[in-house]
Amino acid sequence: MFDEEGTVGVPSGEFTDYAHINGAKSYGILYLDGFFGLKPGMITDLLKKDSSGNYLIVNKMIEMAKYYGFDGWFVNEEANGAFDQEQPVLKYEDMVDILNQFTEQAKKESEKTGDDIGIISYTNSGTLEYNNSST
Repeated sequence: MFDEEGTVGVPSGEFTDYAHINGAKSYGILYLDGFFGLKPGMITDLLKKDSSGNYLIVNKMIEMAKYYGFDGWFVNEEANGAFDQEQPVLKYEDMVDILNQFTEQAKKESEKTGDDIGIISYTNSGTLEYNNSST
């Protein structure tokens, strides 16, 4: 189940509680929408890395899911929707790196705390892919 709209949508506690009571998972959303206003330069914070080359957003997404008690994130990456693909808003390789780092970090977090935080994203074929700490 998903809730909220906007670039970053965090499900309310009430929404997450109802989802969990009914056996469903609750996800936040990271929506990068190039069709309705996202422009180059607007996502520079998304691409910031620490001195070890890790994307800062990865730990923030995991921290938010743990703090608010939801199960992970749905990433809807349409950043390049309205732009020339020769000068993309977000390079495909960068998004793949973020998703891979998220999966790796979620596994490490699960080993430490038992929290199972997942991420759902589209593949190149248009299907959904789910990764969590046990996959």
